[in-house]
Amino acid sequence: MKVTLSSCGNPDFGQDYSKPMPGVPIKHIKVRDLSHASQVCRQYIHQYSFGSGNWNGGLIFNEKNSRRLGRVSYNGVVWHPDDTATVLYDPNHTPPSEPPLYHLLNFFGIRKETIKKNFNNSAVQDEEVGYLLKRPGQMYTLAEIKKLSGYLWTAHDECVVCNKDDYSPLQVKTAEAKINRGGSILVVVKSLCKMENEKLL
Repeated sequence: MKVTLSSCGNPDFGQDYSKPMPGVPIKHIKVRDLSHASQVCRQYIHQYSFGSGNWNGGLIFNEKNSRRLGRVSYNGVVWHPDDTATVLYDPNHTPPSEPPLYHLLNFFGIRKETIKKNFNNSAVQDEEVGYLLKRPGQMYTLAEIKKLSGYLWTAHDECVVCNKDDYSPLQVKTAEAKINRGGSILVVVKSLCKMENEKLL
């Protein structure tokens, strides 16, 4: 995930809105989460002594697919990219110990419907996962996403991979792709969980 740092002229002071402030670089900074993005933006604003009319950066995006994840306003508040009434993170009201929320699809490419389908078809159903799936929306903490990730593939997929001769090449290829993709996502989630836990210590 990255956040864009950029500036513009303030027309109220006779500056050109279509151009960045002289000597101020445009940057795309890698960030850990929404709170980190907010912090980076505020540091940039403070460094160059911007007024609110000079700030036009703050776009948070997925560096792999350019999906917009949020936007940081001048005061450090992170807003939903498509709903300016929805706050995703507020540095003035979010307790430091409260873990940030991540969008299943936008951050990890996980479709909630896929998790639901695999969960409903599973012989072993984790009660907590069932509760999480009933919750509206797709915003979850990393710990919750780690739980949900256990249903990125099914026991049947594992059976197909372990008994390749009993299934068609297409079935085997599909099962292997699901397991490999799910495993890769789980590695990222576990890594982020570790970083988040270290930050809270």
